[in-house]
Amino acid sequence: MHEDFPGIPEEDPEKVIYEEDIFMGYRYFSTLDVEPTYEFGYGLSYTTFHFPKVKVKKIKDKVRFLLQLKIVEICLVEKWYKFTSPLLTIN
Repeated sequence: MHEDFPGIPEEDPEKVIYEEDIFMGYRYFSTLDVEPTYEFGYGLSYTTFHFPKVKVKKIKDKVRFLLQLKIVEICLVEKWYKFTSPLLTIN
């Protein structure tokens, strides 16, 4: 049984002791200067984005762009919603 569950001590499989020290969570990473793979708020997503119409114009020293995107499906609290029209247009 122990080989299937390495967290269970061999001598007393009925008793599991959870232990941690001060270097848990952010303290562990801060103490060892671990660089995160992604910054906080990086925005990893399970959504695929497609931008079919992107227009970019340079006017003197300014850049203007028009981006239209359509959110097709969004999941909130395990309920799926489908949108048929754009929610946001940025000019």
